[in-house]
Amino acid sequence: MDISSKVDTTTVYEFKMIPIVELYYNEESVYGVYKFFTKQSFLPMIKQTESYDFESNEIKIKFEGMIAGRTQRLTLGTEYDVKAKVEYSKKYKNYNYSPISVSQGLPKTLDEQKKFLQSVCTPLQAEVLLEQYPDVVQMIVDGRDGEIDLNKTKGIKEVTFENIKNKVLDNYAISDILALLVPLGISFNKIRKLLGGEPNPTILKEKILDDPYILSDIDGISFKVVDSIAVGMNPEFKVSKKRIISFIKNYLKDVGESSGHTWVLYEELENAILNNIQECSELFDEIINEQFDFSTFIHVDKKDSEDKNKWLVGSKYYYDTELKIWNLINKFNDSEPLEITDEEIENGIKVSEEEQGFEYTDEQKQILIDITKNNFNLLTGRAGTGKSSVSRGILNIYSKYNIACATLSAKAAIRLQETSGFPAQTIHRLLGAQGLSEFTYNEELKLPYSLILLDEASMLNGYLIVSLLKAVNENCKIVMVGDSSQLPPIGYANVFSDILAKENLQRNILTKIHRQAAKSGIITDGNMIRNGENPIPQKSFKTVHGELEDMFYMFRSSREELNDIAIKTFFKTVEAEGQDSVIILTPRKKGCINSTKEINKTIQSILLKDENREIKYGDAVYKIGSKIINIKNDYDKNIMNGEIGYATNIYDSGNGEVLVVNFDGKEIEYTKSELKTIDLAWALSTHKFQGSQIYTVISIIDNTHFMLLSQEYLYTTISRAIKRCLVLAEPWAFDKCISIESTNKRNTWMKGF
Repeated sequence: MDISSKVDTTTVYEFKMIPIVELYYNEESVYGVYKFFTKQSFLPMIKQTESYDFESNEIKIKFEGMIAGRTQRLTLGTEYDVKAKVEYSKKYKNYNYSPISVSQGLPKTLDEQKKFLQSVCTPLQAEVLLEQYPDVVQMIVDGRDGEIDLNKTKGIKEVTFENIKNKVLDNYAISDILALLVPLGISFNKIRKLLGGEPNPTILKEKILDDPYILSDIDGISFKVVDSIAVGMNPEFKVSKKRIISFIKNYLKDVGESSGHTWVLYEELENAILNNIQECSELFDEIINEQFDFSTFIHVDKKDSEDKNKWLVGSKYYYDTELKIWNLINKFNDSEPLEITDEEIENGIKVSEEEQGFEYTDEQKQILIDITKNNFNLLTGRAGTGKSSVSRGILNIYSKYNIACATLSAKAAIRLQETSGFPAQTIHRLLGAQGLSEFTYNEELKLPYSLILLDEASMLNGYLIVSLLKAVNENCKIVMVGDSSQLPPIGYANVFSDILAKENLQRNILTKIHRQAAKSGIITDGNMIRNGENPIPQKSFKTVHGELEDMFYMFRSSREELNDIAIKTFFKTVEAEGQDSVIILTPRKKGCINSTKEINKTIQSILLKDENREIKYGDAVYKIGSKIINIKNDYDKNIMNGEIGYATNIYDSGNGEVLVVNFDGKEIEYTKSELKTIDLAWALSTHKFQGSQIYTVISIIDNTHFMLLSQEYLYTTISRAIKRCLVLAEPWAFDKCISIESTNKRNTWMKGF
């Protein structure tokens, strides 16, 4: 019998408790496990304990329980008011209380303050604080801690006082607000950061109560969640401008991040409002009219029409970003070209030809000359036309100048360095990223380069491009290299494709495929797909294309069979050429048999079946020998998004398990909470691998990937292969890749500039 069925897990219990032992607490996930005492013996799953009190010479009866879940960090020995449900833990095979809210009243008397302070600092420090400032807790809560002179508090300086202050704020300042927010993973510090570092908790609370929709600006917190909090706090928000403005902001942001569109039709936005917050629909026109007069968060273009359904509505932030990019591009385009002599051009071409072992074609030489005539250039072309070779030529021609080469991912930067012969780095490192959205180099502090070459530029979204262009000197030469037929950027805008359509800009388009490249089925079939042509109109069990016999197709109607062929081919290739020579690419990360998550799990279970040393994070398992990809830039660790390595060690640091991963000679350590920044890497999504290349690509395409299939997807996947590509597909899914409308057709403001 399931033991969990014996206890009521639906009732909400309200009781007082005093935490006595902190068994676990994670600041990042705000998850804690505490043992507590309570006087309320009627509670279920409470254990009675007895202890002898030597002072009273009596046996004391206490009632003990466990509470585990998301909560603020609790102060041991302090009484809390709790609302919680009983929950059964399958992992630990026991019951505990799962908190809904945990709060406590502000200590008012000197004794109450003393008791609290002694729980967060030494008794002597508590005495010193209270002697000088008897209402110190109230002062902190009111935001008057700036009045506290630490020169008068012996033994308590900045660091110690900051710790005490944070404890007070977490426990008392906005405990009723935190009761709502902490279970969602929103800490006090996140709220304070969102509201501009507001030091006064009372004001902070007032701002949240006045407009709780500001909480949707915190990463990972959806409008839907915040809306339920807001309407729960105050039913008047149900029909309010604050609600509809927040919905519009979040809707336009979601459309930009998920689909890349920087505007939608008026009718589409109106329907979204009707389907989600119908009560506010009558306020929509009022909001639109206000924004005509004074645009604060949306930009509306009437397209010279009184028909509202033809109006374009978009985020003002997106509009301003694209307009800024367009103005900067024109400024660079109108500036005086970087000086270079005919002799330096000739010499740069000659050096490049010697390094590569072949001569440039007439088309490539002409493009190298044309690029010297302008400070802003686009370099594009189909696979096999020599974009990498021409990039090397550009860099050699301008080798006397201070040059920077950059691309989006670390893996792509390594490849750019290999093909160009010049040092390369990620754009984030080039700009001196501080976190995800702050850069050392910007409009005030410019980059110290005369030429910047950006490879795989079609992968760059609006935010990254505007951040880079703002940090570039006026007379700097910029060369953006890319292929607009590959997958579009993750995030809003489609800058490379949009500026490629502008006839007033210097567009250097390579058209001729190398003679050697023409022998490759990878190149020829990839370019057919790029043009919307189907290289395999008649499907068969196995087809081989190309004079080099490097392009393979195998069609099956069973997804399980496709999976089986992929795994077997993977291991045959590993046996012959090693793990670093092959990758399985698929559109989806999870949710189906042919997702990267399931394929990686299968490969690891076979490849490392005899390895017992492992570390777990959620349902992810990493073993010694696991192939790992880092998926987040971390400048403190000196590790970039896209770097791939192997797990070499797992050890106990005393504060928990640590995974050690070797990234090409660079050893990086990950604590358990940091494991969310890595993933297994024998199989990756094509989006994640874009910008990189490998000898052998095994691509799986089935109908569960329907929403992600496009010409760009298949073309990008195939062009990741250097030596051999095997496409395993359900016939109808493959045909959808050829016929489905291009995902590059994004609605962007720049098209109209």
